[in-house]
Amino acid sequence: MQGENPCGRQTYKDKKKCIFHLENKSDEEAKVFEIAFWKELGRMKKDNDIKELDFTSFVFPNQISFKSYLFEKPVIFIDAQFNNKTRFFNTQFNNRADFHKAQFNNGVDFLSVQFNNKASFSYAQFNNMALFSLNQFNNEVSFFNAQFNNKANFSSEFNNKTYFDYSEFQDAASFINAKFPSSDEDLISFKNVKFHRPKNVRFQNIDLSNVFFLNTDVSEVEFLDEKWARKNGRLVIADETHIGEEKSAPYNVMTQSYLKLTYSAVAQIYRRLRRNYEANYRFAEAGDFFIGEMEMRRLDVNTNIKNEKIRNVVLWLERNFSFLGLYKHLFLYGESYVRPLIWALIVIISYPMIMHWLFDASLPQPDNSLYAYLRESAASFFQMESTYIGERILGVLLLGLLFIALKRQFERKK
Repeated sequence: MQGENPCGRQTYKDKKKCIFHLENKSDEEAKVFEIAFWKELGRMKKDNDIKELDFTSFVFPNQISFKSYLFEKPVIFIDAQFNNKTRFFNTQFNNRADFHKAQFNNGVDFLSVQFNNKASFSYAQFNNMALFSLNQFNNEVSFFNAQFNNKANFSSEFNNKTYFDYSEFQDAASFINAKFPSSDEDLISFKNVKFHRPKNVRFQNIDLSNVFFLNTDVSEVEFLDEKWARKNGRLVIADETHIGEEKSAPYNVMTQSYLKLTYSAVAQIYRRLRRNYEANYRFAEAGDFFIGEMEMRRLDVNTNIKNEKIRNVVLWLERNFSFLGLYKHLFLYGESYVRPLIWALIVIISYPMIMHWLFDASLPQPDNSLYAYLRESAASFFQMESTYIGERILGVLLLGLLFIALKRQFERKK
């Protein structure tokens, strides 16, 4: 049982194990097991001295159904083997449900199941179709390091912290109409997940504003009718909003530490999302993810200055007046053609006045019209006159940036 303690039950004939833990059961032994299991379950359920329904390492040989069954006590299926079709339909778990390291060898259906307390499928192995449909997970649930060796479906409602970290999906996986919480406290984590057939993985009609994808390759995963969070007018991922934080380890996982979110790691997620959306001709979203990637690169500045006030000033200067900082402020990393136009207008209007103020350069005479003043400045900006050499240089820069931005927009529309 739990802790590798012997269960204390009578061995079955000369098999040296009880009927519940006996492996490779014959047809006759399978029938004996089925009768004995439901009898044992009833006994454990009624016995007030038994605090947990402990089925650790039980070997279920036949198809089994827990249809409409109510589990009031914690139920333990650690290391259990389900060798035939397993169904949990309209089942209710009012206390902890632990399927840690369980093996489902011939398909399992969790359909319209309510998990009202913590649930763990950590290190579980699903060797056939795994269906989690129309379920309600009302407390923390972990699929940490679970192995899905066949198709998997998760069209369920997750109302608390949910961990898929380090899990592997060998075949198709769908998260269609799944409901994830939008609360900042209830994270949904897909960190270090491996999708071996990413083109067959779909997130559809789903809110991803609180989903983490650290170190997970989503460059070929399909996203349809999804919702991302927004910040400063662009799409943002949850990983960005939690940079520098250490998330607590998932339920029932004691040894695995979590990677800290860094700017470079989040930039990689944005880069993969950008490639995904560009490949699917979703250029508006791809542009947002490109901005996110560049923002992470701009903010990824290190300094050894210990004084906090000085360090903050240095960081601000490096982030805003570096090449990437200017690249952002001038035309939003090439994603905005409006910014170069605005800067061009500012330069044309203000440059002659600034030069006059700094160097006493000549301005149009009072009898000249405002039109003449602007015409002379615009002529320098657009390289038609050489009245203001500095303005001509700025004109080349801003017109080049404008050309790049327009070129990028038109290329994406082809």
